[in-house]
Order: sequence, then C-alpha cells, then structure tokens
Amino acid sequence: MPEDRKIVKEWPLETIEEVQMRRYIFRKSALEIMLTDGSTLLFNFTETDAEEISSTIARFKKNKCPNLISYGTLDPRKIVEKSGITKKWLNYEISTFEYIMRLNALSGRSYKDLTQYPVFPWIISNYVAEVLKMNNPSLFRDLTKPLGALGNQERIDTFKERFENADSFDPVPPFHFGSHYSSPAIVLQYLIRLAPFTQGSIQLQSGRFDLADR
Repeated sequence: MPEDRKIVKEWPLETIEEVQMRRYIFRKSALEIMLTDGSTLLFNFTETDAEEISSTIARFKKNKCPNLISYGTLDPRKIVEKSGITKKWLNYEISTFEYIMRLNALSGRSYKDLTQYPVFPWIISNYVAEVLKMNNPSLFRDLTKPLGALGNQERIDTFKERFENADSFDPVPPFHFGSHYSSPAIVLQYLIRLAPFTQGSIQLQSGRFDLADR
C-alpha cells in the first residue's frame, strides 16, 4: 500500500456510549471508546493529549452524543463511586463476572491490548481445605496487597531490597516487581486455541507452535 494513501473510517457520534483512559505500552496515552453495539475502539495518541480528546467528546454529549455516559471525570475511583456498580453487585443486579470485568475496564485493562489484558484476582487464601466457610475472614486474601507482598517476610524483604538498592543512575525508575502474572506471552499461551491469539502465538515463536521439547 502506498505510504501517501490514507485510510479513513468513520463512526457516528450517536453510537458513542462511553470513553475511558487506557495505557498503551504502559503509557497513559490512549483512549478506548465503547460503542452502543458492544464493540470498542482503541486509539493511541502520540502527540495529542488523550484527556483533551476525551473532554472534547464529553462536550458533544448534549447535541451530538446523546448516548454518551459521562461521569465528569476519568478517575477510576470516582467513576466506581458515581456509577454505583459496587452497590449493584451487592444487590445481585450484576454478576460477579460483570463486576470484575467492569473493574478491569476502569483500571485501564482492555481486550485490545495484550499488555493490559483483563485479569481475575485470587480471592481465597486457602486452597487445601475440603470445606470452605465463607463467613471466615481469614479465608480471603488481603486484597490491599499485591501478590508479591503476600507470603513470608523473607519474600517481602527481597522485593523491598530490590527497590531500595536501585541504581540511581539507571533511567529505569526503582521497582519492586520485575515481572507480572499477565503479559503478552502468557495471554497468547493461554488463548492459543482461539483466533487471533493462535496467529499471535505462532508469530511469537518465530512461525511455529513453540518447541516440542519445551
């Protein structure tokens, strides 16, 4: 395709239902636009401010975007509060799956980006008991802590030491965790039987389905 050829695609403004901030390659430079038919569009802006674009769309609400749900903020915590989704979940108006997927979306995760693919958290802390008493608080994981902070003190101290001993001359900011349980490679591996992840996995493994002896 010639480099000077431009592809233009349009979507009616009245089909816009919601706009949310997204990370792209770990930069907060993208927007995901949810449409009334259930599909979504992910746009990454290299020069334009994504928040400015979102504010512009919000100003269209009254006349041009009648179906746009606007909370007057892009702050996930404020949207959770204003949308009332936690109350809906507690009142059985939405399922646990719907609730967690909504939280995934508000936290910046999206099906459109393998580096930010939706995740489901570990909820319980006991995986060996034959009977689980759900009214026992000790059964549940401490969700105020990330996975790396769970476990024995030695494990926690290791991550703290990594952060505190970071090279001050290194352009990479100090960090506790050098890897994540959700990455493009892991997502492609789990979804390898489903297109287009099959093709993505083959591409990742240089044109083949991994190595037979691995």
